[in-house]
Amino acid sequence: MIEKNDIIEKTYELRKVIKNNQIVKNTKELEKKMLEDEKVIKLIMKFQTAQEDYNNALRFNDTNIGLYSKKLANIKEELYEFPSVKEYLISYKKSQKYLKDITNELFSNLVEELEINNDLWEKFK
Repeated sequence: MIEKNDIIEKTYELRKVIKNNQIVKNTKELEKKMLEDEKVIKLIMKFQTAQEDYNNALRFNDTNIGLYSKKLANIKEELYEFPSVKEYLISYKKSQKYLKDITNELFSNLVEELEINNDLWEKFK
């Protein structure tokens, strides 16, 4: 019989394999490169400021909400179209899909496969 600790140990092994996967490593490298770029940092700060302005306009029912919304959209587009950010976002999306696929494979329909009858316990609530 496999003990709980054995399963946990295998989980750590799986985490190590996932962390060393090229998709994940590439995303981390692109993130590091992106965040080392001063232009990106300035764009992020500009985006955060526009977000705060927009949120404040919403909170205080500012009549110029449309202007804040447009400004935020323009800055977001500028940020997301910046080459290193764009490259990172594409890689990030791939790594998220990779992780989601693994999670789904590991845990989808697990209760059904184990034949644990959840309905039985619903009667005792």
